[in-house]
Amino acid sequence: MSGRGWAAVAGLVILALASPSVSADDGVSVISTRPGHGDTAVDPSASIQVTFSEPMNRASAEAEFSLNPMANGSFVWVGDTMLYRVPGGLQRGIWYGAAVSAGALSLAGEPLPAPAFFGFLTAPVVAASFTLTGTVTGESGGVLLGITVEAVHRENGTRAGVTFTDDNGAFAMTLESSRVYRLRFSGQGFETWEIDSVGAAGVHQVTLRPTRPSPTGGVFNLGMVVAGSAVGGIVLASFYLVDALRFALFSVSASMMMRVGREKVLDQFVRGQVFGAIVLQPGINYTEIRRRLRIANGQLAYHLHILLREEFVLSRRVGAHACFFPAGVPVDIGAGIRLSPLQERLVAMLRSSPGASQTDLAARLDRPVKTIHYNVSRLQKQGMLRVERAGKGSACYAVEPPPAPMKKVDVNAI
Repeated sequence: MSGRGWAAVAGLVILALASPSVSADDGVSVISTRPGHGDTAVDPSASIQVTFSEPMNRASAEAEFSLNPMANGSFVWVGDTMLYRVPGGLQRGIWYGAAVSAGALSLAGEPLPAPAFFGFLTAPVVAASFTLTGTVTGESGGVLLGITVEAVHRENGTRAGVTFTDDNGAFAMTLESSRVYRLRFSGQGFETWEIDSVGAAGVHQVTLRPTRPSPTGGVFNLGMVVAGSAVGGIVLASFYLVDALRFALFSVSASMMMRVGREKVLDQFVRGQVFGAIVLQPGINYTEIRRRLRIANGQLAYHLHILLREEFVLSRRVGAHACFFPAGVPVDIGAGIRLSPLQERLVAMLRSSPGASQTDLAARLDRPVKTIHYNVSRLQKQGMLRVERAGKGSACYAVEPPPAPMKKVDVNAI
């Protein structure tokens, strides 16, 4: 990544840890992650945590988890939260992308409707350091999982490191020596607690109190209502337009909405999801982002408009599609489609056994038929598979990529 790209990453702020509430009718989903989208200075020893909205088939969720760059680790579960631990920790100063693919199943057999993406930057290498450890509990004495422990430089308030409590309520963080820090402990449903003037190794035992209910309700945003009404005609007219033109029209409408300062650009859950999807798959197009995150045209265009304006991402037109890349990452227009592990196995199986039915595939992969049907449909839309009617059923075939064009050779140069 170039210096400009790292500067963009370094400017990210902590995203809100709380995600929108999920009702029983919404089905299985990922409701929070630790680290969050865009977190920086993450301590390499921190476990990666993914919390689901309902009990999961643990083997399925673990199989669909991926980390890039890959780091071998092991899984631990606490209720509906999956923890991934890497012995010895992650590499320092590295941007990691994590994902749970759509093949992950709940205990009821329901697949995750769309992949969940999040990216984070680990803390840089320091020459001389010391380590802080400790445990966080609630007022009842029970240990607390997933509490954010953040260290900021006392002199200027900038972040120096962040980590998260594990299933034992424990945390560890390595910081640069010869500096003084303020520790901040926070978590959804608990009051924030701070420890001032920390400058040496030590063990900290912290007890958090639950937050009191807020007496005020939601805020009615009249400006957003007016803006939404003003662009309603554009919304209706754009549904039948090609991808690149649809994004262009919605970008015009997005520019009419309120401006957001660069320091707050990623301090929003949906925008963090959009940025995370682009980081994990550079070159992803507008339609695919919208399908994966299941958000409205206007909402996606609004967030992309802000990310483009503040130079967190770049846009390139490829055919009829508007494709997006993280700032500072080399633009590869020919980047292939990113597949989940299950989708990769489906394509490989159909290349070796063309014409298999979805029922056969489900039996051979030991997956529910509806999970296979969902992934076959996605692959079919991406042009990776084709499905043909065969009697009362159907047969699936892998679509082979076209051969690479032949290059002319200058015989005089040989």
